[in-house]
Amino acid sequence: MAQLNWIYDELVLATDLVARHGWNGLRVHNAEVIELSQLLRSASFHEFDGRPGSFRSPNSVQRKTFDIATQHPDYKGVPTRGGHLDSHVLRQFIAAPRRMADLAASIREQITAEVASDLDLAELAAHEGRVLAALHLRRERSAALRAQKIAAARAAGAAIACEVCWFDFARHYGDLGQDYIEV
Repeated sequence: MAQLNWIYDELVLATDLVARHGWNGLRVHNAEVIELSQLLRSASFHEFDGRPGSFRSPNSVQRKTFDIATQHPDYKGVPTRGGHLDSHVLRQFIAAPRRMADLAASIREQITAEVASDLDLAELAAHEGRVLAALHLRRERSAALRAQKIAAARAAGAAIACEVCWFDFARHYGDLGQDYIEV
């Protein structure tokens, strides 16, 4: 049976656990390891059909916490191999601990809400696809407002440039930067 690699959201949760314990791996009998195992087993990150019985067991969570802990820059021993994303997520936690801890809390909440929703609709629902946390800000821009602003600047004989720093993309990048501006 194929191994199911740890995905980004799972690693965020495991790295958060390691961070909260001073960048140390946690043993299989730790209550938080067992809790994380149960949470990951209930999540639909991976198809439920085809999961091995040992999927995200406390033993595998213990192993992942040590994989992460041994990748930390302050670790003095020989690091374990781990997965390709382990060190990437670890670096994100080191660079922005509060943001990553908040992301872990949000992922936990989403899994809990998903499980509660599945329980309410168990007889009506089927598992389809996987749920991934994707938290980001997106500003919706008005194309009409942008066109009006560019036309007004041209009518006034002004360059299409940033009104804060006066950077002119066309002057710097040539044709590629022509009319490149956010309004």
